[in-house]
Amino acid sequence: MSKVIIAKSPDLSFLTIGGSGKENTRHPLPMILKDNGSFDWEANHFLTTYGGGSTVYNISPIAETVLKKAYSLNVFCDYMDYCKKDLIDIDDSFIYQFVAELKKRNINDESILSHSKNALKYLLHLNKKYPSWNMATNDPSQTGEYKIHYYIAEFFKNGRRIQFPKHRAFDGLIHIHGEADFIRDHELALWFDSINHTSYHPNITSFLSKRWLALGTILDITGSRITEAHRITRSMIKNAGSSLSDLDEMTIIRGIPILKGKFKGKSRDVPVSGADLQVILSYIFELESNFPNLKHDALFIDSRNGNPLKPTYIKNYAKKVIGNSTHNEKLSHLSNHSFRHRFITINIAKTIKKLSTSGGFYNIFTVAADVCRKLTMHASNQTLSRYIHLATDIINMDDIDHSTPNSTHLRLKIASLKEISNSIRNGTIEKEMGMEALLNAIDDI
Repeated sequence: MSKVIIAKSPDLSFLTIGGSGKENTRHPLPMILKDNGSFDWEANHFLTTYGGGSTVYNISPIAETVLKKAYSLNVFCDYMDYCKKDLIDIDDSFIYQFVAELKKRNINDESILSHSKNALKYLLHLNKKYPSWNMATNDPSQTGEYKIHYYIAEFFKNGRRIQFPKHRAFDGLIHIHGEADFIRDHELALWFDSINHTSYHPNITSFLSKRWLALGTILDITGSRITEAHRITRSMIKNAGSSLSDLDEMTIIRGIPILKGKFKGKSRDVPVSGADLQVILSYIFELESNFPNLKHDALFIDSRNGNPLKPTYIKNYAKKVIGNSTHNEKLSHLSNHSFRHRFITINIAKTIKKLSTSGGFYNIFTVAADVCRKLTMHASNQTLSRYIHLATDIINMDDIDHSTPNSTHLRLKIASLKEISNSIRNGTIEKEMGMEALLNAIDDI
């Protein structure tokens, strides 16, 4: 069988190496060997190309990612060796056969998709390298001239359309996104509004509405995991609000528990705006008015009896509310963890924008990640690196506007006023109705 061997400390002094200038680096360099022990030149050329080319390594992507790609590609290479199949003879039926083989191994759909997509990318790499092979095409009219027929699929993520090659053999495999999407302001507004348009709660009460707003606000302003948000108490919120004399002021929620990662068991403090905290305090006031004799300090409680909600209920609550709402189609790609991505990305983006205008820092991205890491208590800046590109994207798209308030809720209300105003000007809403909507929105601020 083919196998992956790893040079753990290769001499890569002739390359531009990310993260180290030493000749003998600790960046693993994978290589694929065929069943007979010979060097698989084509597979390793693909890994070299994927790893950045022949002159760089461990920059984009990092070495660990190349290593994972090698192990995944070797699954396909090993199956080719087992079937004694030459690359030039690979066709549609073999791809179907490969996917069927992976299913027999009781591998989950996510892993099957990952291995199969890597195999297809490898084949398309060869198709580009050896055009005379007539290996693959996405042109439906070229049915007889090529051996592999793929198509271009697409999905939307973080406001961008992403295209990728796909084969019909992959149809029916379920992909569960390992990484939650970043929530944009217009999606957040729909998220908050979902409670008013869901069949999960046929009869919305003031308590249910305020609890929903409090949950979304907690996730948005603290960047907590859902299990950590469940541990936030009423006392923590009231203590943060006790020092406020004005809603425009900032305050700090202290003692937010960390339940995962290097700092598990510790806590963190997060600055929040008074206006956003007021949304949670309003819920607490109604909660304690409805249940004045509570003997616990839980923030999220059952509307029927005042008992603390279980973590599993909180974890699945948003999915049930949104899944049964009229906004489901627009929000189905989001999850509780999307709020944490939003919190991290926005904080990095704001810091980058602030530092870029003030100047004086050689590596703005590193400084920005370091600032955010102190808020989120990530183990290292490297774990935040995936957010840098998204943060720069939203800066370029002007999604971060420092002229708007720090408060999420005030920013959403101002955006609503602008939308109503534009609708009046464009004539998409009657002037009388528009003015009434404007007055109602102003009263709500």
